[in-house]
Amino acid sequence: MRLSVSFTWHMVDNIIFTPFKIHNLTINNRMVRAATYEGHADFNQTPLPSMIGLYEELAKNEVGLIITGGNATSQSGRTIRPRQASIQTTEQVKRWKKVTDRVHLYESKIFMQISHAGRQTLKKVTKQRVLAPSKIKSPLFKQTPTVLNKAEIKNIVLEYANAAFNAKAAGFDGVQIHAGHGYLVHQFLSPHINKRTDQYGGSDVNRFRFLKEILSEVKNSCGTSYPVIIKLNLGDDLGFSLADAKEYIKLLNDCNTVDAIELSYGTMDQPFNIIRGKTPWDFGFTFSPFFSSYPPILKNIVFHLMKNKIKKSTLPFCFNYNLKSAQEILNLSSKPMLLTGGIRKVRDIESILEQGFTAVTLSRPFIREPDLVKKIRYKLTDASKCINCNLCTIHCDSPKQTHCYLIS
Repeated sequence: MRLSVSFTWHMVDNIIFTPFKIHNLTINNRMVRAATYEGHADFNQTPLPSMIGLYEELAKNEVGLIITGGNATSQSGRTIRPRQASIQTTEQVKRWKKVTDRVHLYESKIFMQISHAGRQTLKKVTKQRVLAPSKIKSPLFKQTPTVLNKAEIKNIVLEYANAAFNAKAAGFDGVQIHAGHGYLVHQFLSPHINKRTDQYGGSDVNRFRFLKEILSEVKNSCGTSYPVIIKLNLGDDLGFSLADAKEYIKLLNDCNTVDAIELSYGTMDQPFNIIRGKTPWDFGFTFSPFFSSYPPILKNIVFHLMKNKIKKSTLPFCFNYNLKSAQEILNLSSKPMLLTGGIRKVRDIESILEQGFTAVTLSRPFIREPDLVKKIRYKLTDASKCINCNLCTIHCDSPKQTHCYLIS
């Protein structure tokens, strides 16, 4: 259980810049860059030299912990994003090592996020079977998945462990296992996607088994002292509920193989409910792989039907939109809890930390202002300039590098 702690104003004014620990690793401040697709890899998923500059900019501007965009554990596990990076080959490890070497010239720490897309990808992109725990199509991706057998599950567990081992070899200070946003681990955790009747389905404990095995193999591969954190959903739009999240938080609290938990929401089936804000779908019409195979006339019809359907179910933006649900989770675990979701104001960051959350994680604000932490430290701002236009997000399906379209 967590204790409520009171701070004097002087302490509150500086709580953002107090250090914290993830296992044995000290992070200098409570500002974390959430995993964000970079677009700085080639079409073989190997980081480009520009990846170094991207992460150096964050490090030299004092971001306490940087979490990379999701790196695919395998070819079948990659997303539809054309310039997603990976950590499978020797060359990829070498390129990532150049990134971590540059980051470590500063005081920031850097973790790699590793993930498998599961049913949230397209066969025409991966050239592989689309895999999932059960034969249930994604509402957006609409691929009929191949149901993983037990041997294939074990193989994917080992792929996660190998990716983590490679990340450690590349100089990363830790790894984050993506267990949210509708990706493969989330698919196993969700009772509305996972309809298995074997030891990987049917109960919370069984649905949790895939993640538990991944965490165990990662620690076996990298050593028990190597920091491992996860990203977990508080809920989604397909039926995964806060009650489900609470049960998994309790199970994770009993695991000595996970060192911190980041709390988020949503799936890629309704991507704008992960991030909230404007929905600039029209910009994605020309480059999205969802529409590239349709004839021009049909492409236009399908696009507008899909756009209208998604817009009708899009949740509105509000500041700190995951906080209320996360407050119900906080006292269920003694592990460090990191919160993401619409966090923009300095006073809100202080308040979230006062409540007992260990750190806050931000994505779009750091796309808009890589120097945001320094601005906060020197009291040059009281809020991020990000207006949640989401132009950076909609272009993630294009070959462009992720950046703020309002300043370039």
